[in-house]
Amino acid sequence: MVTDKTLEEVHEKYDDEKKEMDLEPYLTAANGKKRKSMDVLVQAFKFMRGHIMGVLKDTTFVEEVEDVQWVVTVPAIWSNTAKNRMREAALRAGLINNSIPDHLIIAFEPECGSVVARRYCDLKKGDKYILLDLGGGTADIACHKVLDETSVSQIYIPSGGAWGSTYIDEAFWGILCEIFGRETMEEFKIKYPNEFVLLKENFRQAKHSYDPASSDIPKIKIDIMVDFMDTHKIDLEAMGKKVKAYKLKGVKSTFEFDTNFATLNLGHGGWKFLMDIVIDPLITHMRKLLAQPQLRGCETMLCVGGLSTSPYVIQRLRDVFVTQLKVIKTITKPEQPVLAVMEGAARFGMTPSLITEYIMEHTYGLKCARFWAESDGEESKLWSEEEGRYVFEDGFEIFTRKNSKLNVHDPPKVQYFQPLNKGEKEIIIEIHRSIEEDPTQCTDRTLCALAPFRLPEDWWDGVGAEDKEIPIAFFFNRAEIQVKVELENYSEKDRYIKVEWLKGA
Repeated sequence: MVTDKTLEEVHEKYDDEKKEMDLEPYLTAANGKKRKSMDVLVQAFKFMRGHIMGVLKDTTFVEEVEDVQWVVTVPAIWSNTAKNRMREAALRAGLINNSIPDHLIIAFEPECGSVVARRYCDLKKGDKYILLDLGGGTADIACHKVLDETSVSQIYIPSGGAWGSTYIDEAFWGILCEIFGRETMEEFKIKYPNEFVLLKENFRQAKHSYDPASSDIPKIKIDIMVDFMDTHKIDLEAMGKKVKAYKLKGVKSTFEFDTNFATLNLGHGGWKFLMDIVIDPLITHMRKLLAQPQLRGCETMLCVGGLSTSPYVIQRLRDVFVTQLKVIKTITKPEQPVLAVMEGAARFGMTPSLITEYIMEHTYGLKCARFWAESDGEESKLWSEEEGRYVFEDGFEIFTRKNSKLNVHDPPKVQYFQPLNKGEKEIIIEIHRSIEEDPTQCTDRTLCALAPFRLPEDWWDGVGAEDKEIPIAFFFNRAEIQVKVELENYSEKDRYIKVEWLKGA
């Protein structure tokens, strides 16, 4: 029996739920070459800007890039750091003008998908639904309650994991490496990158069409590998023997290689083994979600994304949540689930308030000095000659609490602060977050971002300057946290402070 260590590694790597995900610093091309992810993103945005503007300039209402409302969708499990890098890449690519407020809206993919998907079922005010965005890299889940005909409210924090369909592709590649040798397959990948991409596309088409109820099992075309195998003295007959000898641990069915058409048949057992790599952890996570009190009464499941076109995926979901657990009554998807997120993003850009209320996953606040209290501990108190009493420099000034709901129509929360040191003009706001609802102390572990800005040149001029306060507005702008300095002599664009998120935040 051929061992499947590679497949076990895939199971281990993607079996755990990922709370937040950062962008990898480097991306690897099909030919094995690595490039900085930021450089790739910038070039991708430049290409899209050129292509889209070329199309839109033929219209009568778009002349410049500033005339376009841009919406970029991201997985719900992306960290603030990853979202910030997307915005930075769009800025570097000339896609957006930073002086235009909300010129770029960053939106969660499942939120956009739900805008389209909920039109395909009969939902009324008060109904709850759970939305699965089954994409390539991640599976993202949103839980909503219908407020009226157009808007909904989050009832649970968006979640998900690295359970996208590309990990099924990785596992299939692992099988090919075990059958024909990793060194041989890596050489094929590097020397024939176009053929490698075509092989992945052949597998993707077969993967999405696999139906466990059908006797017509989709076959994977691997004819593009034949010429390459010839150079390694592996002819069709030898390929067939290698395929037939391969066994998956715990799977009874064997693979078949059709030498006439150069196709690979994985059998029902092989397909289920591969698909379950991402479906099993997804279902485990969904069971936990639907057991939460906030989702009690949720009877509708909506599916979007490429993997939702798979009959096997939909059947697994029905077997568990409709037949076995009896918590879901309806599972549905749009006519074109692959395009649902893109269409939803366009609608979201025109009406961002479609998602009216958001739930905060953490408590956020700013570091500030305050009067010392006994609960702060003896070691933390500092004597202030100016105040004539002890102060505490690591106070956690809360702006929004964990599990609280923020309504997009509510004005930003504004609080007033004074510079710690008289005469300083370069101010650095420390943003902190905590899993506690009422944190009182900022630490190195709670620090998640820095927001630097400069006070006006005349700030310290005149009588009473030391008593002036800085109004700081802190608000959640759909998928992003933003900070503004509400000074009267600041222009609107200068009021927005660039937030520099720390890695992993």
